[in-house]
Amino acid sequence: MNPIYRILYRTQTNVLTNITRNAEILIRLIGDESTSFFPLEHHRPLIFGSINESFYRGNEYINGLNKIDLQLLDNDNTQWACESIEIQNLSTDDIVIFPINDIIEATIKTDITNKKITTWKSGFKSGIVYFIRVRTGYQGASLNFRFGSVYLLLKLYGDSGVSNEIPLRIPLEQLYYLKCNQTDTFEIGQMISVVGQITSIDIYHNGKKEDFWHINWINIIDVTTNKSFHFTIEKYLNKDLGTNSKVLHIPADVSIRKSENGFDSIPNYAIRIKTGTQTPLHTEETNELSAVSIVLIDPVNDSARIPLKRINNSVRSIFQPGQEDRFDISITPMLELKVLQIYFNGTFPWFCERITITDQISGLSYRFDVEQWFTENIYDNPVNIFGQREDDIGWIYSVTIKTQAVLPVQTSLRGKILLSIFGEHSSLNDAILGSGRLMHGLFHAGGEDIIELKSNKRLGEINSIELRLEVAEWQSWLCDTIEIIDSTAAWDFLSRTMITKTYKFPINRWLGPHAMDKRTVIRSLINQEPGYAKMPTYIIQILTGTKNMNNESDISINVYLQLFCTISNNVYGPILLDKSSNNTQPFRKGQIDEFYINDLSYCGEIKKIRLWHDGGKTISWHCEWIKITNVHKNEIYEFSVEKILDEDLEEGSSNLILYSEKKDEMNESELATPQSIIS
Repeated sequence: MNPIYRILYRTQTNVLTNITRNAEILIRLIGDESTSFFPLEHHRPLIFGSINESFYRGNEYINGLNKIDLQLLDNDNTQWACESIEIQNLSTDDIVIFPINDIIEATIKTDITNKKITTWKSGFKSGIVYFIRVRTGYQGASLNFRFGSVYLLLKLYGDSGVSNEIPLRIPLEQLYYLKCNQTDTFEIGQMISVVGQITSIDIYHNGKKEDFWHINWINIIDVTTNKSFHFTIEKYLNKDLGTNSKVLHIPADVSIRKSENGFDSIPNYAIRIKTGTQTPLHTEETNELSAVSIVLIDPVNDSARIPLKRINNSVRSIFQPGQEDRFDISITPMLELKVLQIYFNGTFPWFCERITITDQISGLSYRFDVEQWFTENIYDNPVNIFGQREDDIGWIYSVTIKTQAVLPVQTSLRGKILLSIFGEHSSLNDAILGSGRLMHGLFHAGGEDIIELKSNKRLGEINSIELRLEVAEWQSWLCDTIEIIDSTAAWDFLSRTMITKTYKFPINRWLGPHAMDKRTVIRSLINQEPGYAKMPTYIIQILTGTKNMNNESDISINVYLQLFCTISNNVYGPILLDKSSNNTQPFRKGQIDEFYINDLSYCGEIKKIRLWHDGGKTISWHCEWIKITNVHKNEIYEFSVEKILDEDLEEGSSNLILYSEKKDEMNESELATPQSIIS
C-alpha cells in the first residue's frame, strides 16, 4: 500500500533523551476525523538532534488536520525530548507543523492502565521566521547536496529590503532529504534585515562539476504574517547554472503589485538601481510625480514611462547614498534592450552609478552604466543611456592604423605599440595594438591594419588619443593616420538603430628610439594636423655583397655619400652613413641597411652620387646597389654598383661616381675630391 502521509520528527539537541531501541512512539492524527494510533518507525536509538522519517500507510485522509496525540511506550522510565513533528500529505503536498519542544515521558509497556497520552495542536515554533519548502524534481540531487557538504543559498527581495544569504543545509546528513519528487522543509530563524512582502529570490549554490539538484519549486511561509510566497523554478542546478557567477533570479508567481485592470499581475522585469555614495542623505518627495522615471527602448518599441516609487510609506526610503533599490514591474514584453531614458524630477542632487534590468521570462540581464549626476529637473528632457547584455559586457571599437609607404614593405617592428583613447565618459588606457608575435605581418609600409579593441565602459564622445611605441633601439615607425569607429555612438529614433561615428586622428610623423628627436609618445586631438615636423626627407638603402670581404661579420669603416642634384647644380654631402635603422651593425655580408636623412630639404632630381669609405688599402667592401627614396615626392633613384671598393684591386677603387638612369652632363673634373670635402 502506498503511503499517504510522510512524518518527520526531530529530537532536541540540548535535553536528555534516553529511550531504548525497543521503545515505541505511537501517534494519532486528528482532524474532522482521526486515525488510530500507529507507530513511528525508528531503526536506531534516538540521539540528540537527530531527524527521523516515517510513513503512514492507512486508508483514510484526515481533512482539517490540526491535532496529534503522542504516546511513548518503553520497558523503563525513559523520556524523549521532542522538538517538532512535521506531517506532509503526499497527495496534496500540504505540510502541517507541530512545535512540541517538550519532554514525552514513557509509559511502562506492562502498565496498560496508566497510558500517558499527550495532545498537541498545530502551529509554529518560536524563533522561526520562515519555513522554506523545496520540491525536488524527478532527477533528484547529488550525494554532496544530500549529505550537506554542498548547499543551496537564497537571497530574499522584498518591499522593505533585501535579506542576507540564507543557506539551506541538510541537517545531520539525513539521506532521506532531497529524494526524487519529494518536498523538504527548512526552518529559518531570525535574520539581520527586514524583507517585508517577498517579491523575488536569488538562488545559487557552492557545488562543483559533479554536483546537481533538480528543483521544481520553492515555497516560503512567512511565520510572522502567515503569508505564503510561491516560486516556480523548474531548473537543473549544476556547475553551469545557479553558481555564484550564474545566479538564478526568480520572481514570485503572484506579484504584490496591481495591474491597470485591478487584477494581480506577474512582474516580468526587475529593475535594480545603484545610487552612488556621493549622493547626500535626503527626504523623499511626497508629490504625485516620482523622483525618477525610466523608458525602455528596443529595436521595435518604446515602453511607457515607468515611475520608480515606493509601494507605501512603511518601507525604506529609496535613492539613498550607497543603496541599491529594486523595483519589479509588469510591462509588455520587449526585444533586446538597447537604450534607457532617465527622467529626473527630484529636488535633491542624485548620482546614479548604474541601472540593471533583468527580463524575468528570458533570464537576460542588461546593464546601463550611468555614472553621472542629476541635479536639475529634466522630467521633459530625458538622458539617454546605452546598455549591453551582462553576459557579453564590452564596447567594441574598430581601430584602423595606416602606415606611410616609405619603409621597406616587410619591415617587422620588434616590441609593442600601445594606444590610449580618451572619451567624454571614460578612457581606454594602454590598449595593445600589437605585441611580440602579434606584430608579425602588421604595420608594413603602405599598409592598413584593422584591430578591434574592447572597453568595459562606454567611452562616449572621443576627443583625443595617445600613441606609444616601445620597439628596439634601432627601429622607428612612420604612422600616417589612426581612425576609430564607434558603432554605438548614438541612437537613431527614426530607423531605431545605432548610429556609427568615425574619429580621425592624423599622426604623420616618425616615432621610436631611432627617430631624429627619439620621440616614442605622441598625443593627438581629433582632426588636429601635427604636420610632417622632423620627418626624414630621404631614405637610403644599401645592399652589401659577399665578395672579397676582409671581415666575416662587418667592416669597421666610415661610409660617405654625396648627392648631385638639378636645383642650381647643388651638391649635398658628405653624408655619413653610420646608423642603420633596421640593423644594429651596418654593412654586414648580404645585408640591406636603411639610413634616414632628416635635415635635407628637397634638392630636385638626383643625377649622380659619389660613394666612398675611409678604410684605404686595408679594407675592401663589396657594394651591390644603392636605392634613394624621396619621402615627400615618393621618387625612387636606383644606382647599380656591383663593385668592390678597395684601392689594391685593379678594377676597384674606394671612391666611385655612380649615375642614375639619366646621366648628368656635369664635368667630373669640377667635382671636389673626398679629401677636400672631409677637411
